[in-house]
Amino acid sequence: MIKVLVVRVDGTSGDEFRLAAAESLAKLFEAHVVGLIINVLPEPIIVETMTSVTNWSESLEHARAQGRQFEERTKERLKSLAPSSEVRRIDAYSHERAFLTARECRSADVLVGLRLSDDDDTIELHDVIEETLFEAG
Repeated sequence: MIKVLVVRVDGTSGDEFRLAAAESLAKLFEAHVVGLIINVLPEPIIVETMTSVTNWSESLEHARAQGRQFEERTKERLKSLAPSSEVRRIDAYSHERAFLTARECRSADVLVGLRLSDDDDTIELHDVIEETLFEAG
């Protein structure tokens, strides 16, 4: 029986496929839906690019602000998807995505992480699905 399902959302057109699959499962099993957003922050490469700390701090704040906006849009979408839902947004660097996804899935029954759109191919997932399968427990 599926009680909690996690759906990966990242702002690509593939989100609609993943959310549709999550909606079907949520309705079938009356499950709680968790929208997982790993908001990727810019890497700290100040020395190599001669970027100032101020510019990098502004880049970080811009990424966080975009993450907050995306989180609000996702909350609205999930409200219409399932009666019981929540959004978990984690600000992290790209190399942390796999570990964080696996960690968040430890308390879930299902991860909906389909890659069905061309936009999904442009996003490096650094073995997110593989890490989740083998490390989530």
